[in-house]
Amino acid sequence: MRATTVGVAVTAVAAALTLSAASPAQERRFELSFVIEPGGSYSDYRGFEFEWGFGAALGWALSEAWATEVRWLGRDSDSGHSELDHQTWQLGLRRFFETGSSWRPFVVFGAHLQSAEIERQVVCFDPVRAPCPPLRESTDEYGGFAGGGADWRLSRSARLRLEGRLIAYDAEATGDLEQTADLTGGLVFTF
Repeated sequence: MRATTVGVAVTAVAAALTLSAASPAQERRFELSFVIEPGGSYSDYRGFEFEWGFGAALGWALSEAWATEVRWLGRDSDSGHSELDHQTWQLGLRRFFETGSSWRPFVVFGAHLQSAEIERQVVCFDPVRAPCPPLRESTDEYGGFAGGGADWRLSRSARLRLEGRLIAYDAEATGDLEQTADLTGGLVFTF
């Protein structure tokens, strides 16, 4: 719940910043995108399981080459004895290259917030040799990301986007700096 409140606040601040940076010379400034994120997990008990993450983003073009974006990704996974609800909020700045061509490569970087709610179905019996994990646990982790990708123009107002992001965040559970990668693909609509 706390992560959702923080996510809404980040979205509101990003929207206010992007709307205040308007340039009257550009036609299509607003961007709405929908993305999918393939993923998976492996366990000796269940084998390999393929999972999907889904998300959406709102963007605002600051110029032909620069844009800002607020992105949300969500994943749910069920490992048999636990369920994970994972949400990611990112506020980023994107730099496009080769403006005017049908393929537009870009780099992107920004701030990252992820929240996870884990619900376990664990029963502990006496005597317990190790601490019994909590049945419900929630974490909020902050960090940054950098990445790149390319847009391919399908029409004047639609593009296909393929992107990869490397994420570094302070893991609440371990207290260490953790790293992960997101690979996404999706459609972008401009208005």
